[in-house]
Amino acid sequence: MIETWIMTLAATTITLCVAISVIAMGVGTIAGIFLGFAQISPLSSVRKSAWFVTHFFRNAPWLVLLFY
Repeated sequence: MIETWIMTLAATTITLCVAISVIAMGVGTIAGIFLGFAQISPLSSVRKSAWFVTHFFRNAPWLVLLFY
């Protein structure tokens, strides 16, 4: 009985972890494509905004981003 519960919990945890990772990779890829195209935009305001967002995340320490 307890072994079944532990195995179910482990399987659920692994499945949730993989699902969150796949969703995060998808969101990150879409955001990266959007920012990449925004950086080559002919509109100056769009280009500067994309540059700011890119450099903000590039220059911020990872631990700060995790807790922000």
